[in-house]
Amino acid sequence: MDLKIVIVIVILSMTFESYMFTLMKMLLMPKQMN
Repeated sequence: MDLKIVIVIVILSMTFESYMFTLMKMLLMPKQMN
């Protein structure tokens, strides 16, 4: 595999993970507040 492709995949996976984490927090926080 090309190094550029590997770097793009790593950056995308990190961004996706942080997005999912933020989404989970937004979904879970209101339930904890109530």
